[in-house]
Amino acid sequence: MHDIDSDLYRFKAHKVAINSPLNEKASVLAHAQYHTECRDFELNIAKCIDAYGFHKAIQKCKPLIHDFEECLFHEKRTQRHEILVSEFHRQVEAGERKYEKAPFISML
Repeated sequence: MHDIDSDLYRFKAHKVAINSPLNEKASVLAHAQYHTECRDFELNIAKCIDAYGFHKAIQKCKPLIHDFEECLFHEKRTQRHEILVSEFHRQVEAGERKYEKAPFISML
């Protein structure tokens, strides 16, 4: 996983030199509200940053940010899935198990 401290400083408010309809349309791409399963995580981060202020939120809101990133990118979930699939294939090759369609293989 990447460093959150440096990521939060990357996002700074800026003014647009030319305000156009294209800018307004593109501005909605900077949030994750279209991910229905991740909406609440993003809103909790916004509330946390609002409560503590930007600089304190870097430390205080770290768990929320990690949860939000996991919701968006599924890094831990993907790693667990790869471990399960590789163990399943190892068991099949060792003869410990017959090959059948396992429910966890099509999880992602």
